[in-house]
Amino acid sequence: MKKSERIKKLADLEAIQGAEIESRLQRAQRSYLEACRKLKQLETYRLEYADQFHATRQEGMSANRLADFSRFVQQLDQALDSQRESVEQQRFRLDQVRAAWQKNYQKIDGLNRVSASAKKAEQKVESKRAYRQLEDRFALLDPQPLAF
Repeated sequence: MKKSERIKKLADLEAIQGAEIESRLQRAQRSYLEACRKLKQLETYRLEYADQFHATRQEGMSANRLADFSRFVQQLDQALDSQRESVEQQRFRLDQVRAAWQKNYQKIDGLNRVSASAKKAEQKVESKRAYRQLEDRFALLDPQPLAF
């Protein structure tokens, strides 16, 4: 097996591994976007609930209702903090998988370039060999040098 073929085989094997990394990247992107969507929903709900509270407060409310609102807002804030942490974890995971994907892509690209270069060198050697064979054939056909 020629050097270029061996290197190409390595590039193909890396590409297979790259497909798995690419699917992990897609999953990480979906997870990150889903975490961001949930965070946005929680933020929107908290704002809507606060607006509703302010509207209700203008009409007057009992101490119990005010305490309930306060507890619920605290729970929403805790959920928001938890979701923000989840978004950061998903972003970190996405960055890691993206870095692995980029490294794999660069490796495949490098192997393909080396393979192409080796193939070009092999073709050059093969061309020289074929040219020498032609010269040898012509030399056998006409062993006498040309006289001028």
